[in-house]
Amino acid sequence: MMRIDLRGAIVPDGEQWIYDWYGIPAVSPKRIMQQIDKAISSNEKELIVNINSPGGSVYAASEIWSHIKKFPGDSVAEITGVCASAASIIAMATKRTVIAPVGALMIHNASIIAQGDYREMEANAGMTFDVIGFGRLNGKYIVTRVQHHKSKITLDLRKCLEGY
Repeated sequence: MMRIDLRGAIVPDGEQWIYDWYGIPAVSPKRIMQQIDKAISSNEKELIVNINSPGGSVYAASEIWSHIKKFPGDSVAEITGVCASAASIIAMATKRTVIAPVGALMIHNASIIAQGDYREMEANAGMTFDVIGFGRLNGKYIVTRVQHHKSKITLDLRKCLEGY
């Protein structure tokens, strides 16, 4: 059994050093992928991903999601605290998800920070849901096997699933 701790912000590989410098908890795809590769090469039967993260980069989370999916054995997401935003994408990569009694898994609509004139703002407004939102919906649809429109309703309500 291999245990991976995913704590703090989910950041791109190029930003990990900043968090390390200041001693701020964070994870990047490269760090997680190295641990998963080690589990695969060691022929581990089970991968436990312990999550307590407010989220972060949806693209970094997507990269981690893809690598967890490559693990041939059983995989479990253990949500011990908060698993919000982009961290929920990573939790959806595992075969099972367990939420601690005081833990929470939170999903929401995609958001973006944009800058520019009215043309750039109009372009970014459509891109937020079309690119990021649609990708997140598809990832959740694969795991939960629910209809696409039901997932959209859930995201519009900004849901928080709590452990019991």
